[in-house]
Amino acid sequence: MRLNLHRRAVLALGGLPLGLLLLRPPAWAARPGKVPVYNVELSHPANAYRVTPLGGDLPTLEGPPVILPYGSTSGTWGASGKWWSEQRGTPVGANIVYYSPYEDVFYRLKAGFPIERVKELVGRAYADSDSESSTKPLQPYIETAAQPGYQAEYNRFGPSYRPLSQVVFGFAPEGMVVVWFCFGFTSIQIGEFRAERIQDDAEYARQFFAGISVTREEMRARHFNPRASARTWQNYQMRYRWVPRIVLPTDDKKLYKASITYFNGEKEMLLRPWIAHPAPAERAVPQEFNIFWRSSRRIGLVTRVVLDWKTAHDIFAAAPSGATLHMGLSEVDDTIDLRLDGHRIEPLLVDGRRSGFTFTDPG
Repeated sequence: MRLNLHRRAVLALGGLPLGLLLLRPPAWAARPGKVPVYNVELSHPANAYRVTPLGGDLPTLEGPPVILPYGSTSGTWGASGKWWSEQRGTPVGANIVYYSPYEDVFYRLKAGFPIERVKELVGRAYADSDSESSTKPLQPYIETAAQPGYQAEYNRFGPSYRPLSQVVFGFAPEGMVVVWFCFGFTSIQIGEFRAERIQDDAEYARQFFAGISVTREEMRARHFNPRASARTWQNYQMRYRWVPRIVLPTDDKKLYKASITYFNGEKEMLLRPWIAHPAPAERAVPQEFNIFWRSSRRIGLVTRVVLDWKTAHDIFAAAPSGATLHMGLSEVDDTIDLRLDGHRIEPLLVDGRRSGFTFTDPG
């Protein structure tokens, strides 16, 4: 692995040089060949936990490694909010050296991804929205090798099924690194890893700090946090077997889709027809729901529900395996009846408003 010390110049701590950012390409567009094409993102839980890679790459099954984007981490847990140039190749691991200013530590990550799981995921496209070019019932995902014409059938007028679009790294304290594969909105964690602290880091420090305007001592004085811990994000890794059930007040209302964001950084999209009866699965604790539905007055609505970690987790941890999360919507006000096997969960926020989205709806 070669160190790319051009990265060090961005840590004042400022972010990516604008000239290195590219506009986001359409993730639903047809991809040449069978080699996955995607963006690599570097994320963190918050700006106070920003780190900067000195260099690194992602080994691939095809041979040529995938390079990392320039600059420091950004965004939120599981999404950097920044785009760089697309990369090609099936990623099977990561070799990264990075500096954590809030810990004043250089880390080395040598991670191997679960290859069979990687090959399974890169061969899929996940449903992201209703199709405007097909009337066939959607499935949560399709195997692209079995349906090579899915782009022309489902995506002719816009993105319905999305192949792998981003490989996202999340850097937390104490060398904790999480990797997600993203397919449009859908985000699936493929692994949690631990980077090794580099004990003899004098040469890394010499090269790194030679290219920026502050010394290591000044950097430490500005950003060092002796209480930094990975415990919060480690707790977010907890999973429970449960299933969401969205309940409308009467039969003349329609349920279109729901997006779910989990505390562990994963995201799930529920569309018709399976939104009516999602399958039970091992899921993390949900952080946010956005539910799109139509009222009895034929008004498109979106209900946003945000949960508090401790309140939600305590109830999920005590629930039996296979529990049902009942979400009863109201047309009268912005309330929601949220219960996990009868135990009420008080949301942190419930917000209902008209939706500007349109859905294929013959009724």
